Amino acid sequence: MADSVTVLQDVGTSGTKTLAILGDGFAAGDQTAYNNCVRDQVMKGVFQSDAYNEDTAAWNIRRVNLESANSGASTRTWNLMGTPSNLADARRCC
Repeated sequence: MADSVTVLQDVGTSGTKTLAILGDGFAAGDQTAYNNCVRDQVMKGVFQSDAYNEDTAAWNIRRVNLESANSGASTRTWNLMGTPSNLADARRCC
């Protein structure tokens, strides 16, 4: 799949906001997993929840599929003392 934009919700232009969801760390073979993540975490998890359910009609929502060269994204973790100079606390996720 080449880089692409998919319209998940289009409510027009009057008084709306646009949300573009960009995935990082999803290679060509990971695009279905990314699509499912956006569906489950954003469309269902956020916009069908109580907090945003009433405001769903105010959002244009776009999913941007970008193919990363490598699968996975690094996650940086910090402790309460701040960022250590030792980068060993970086770990891979997903």
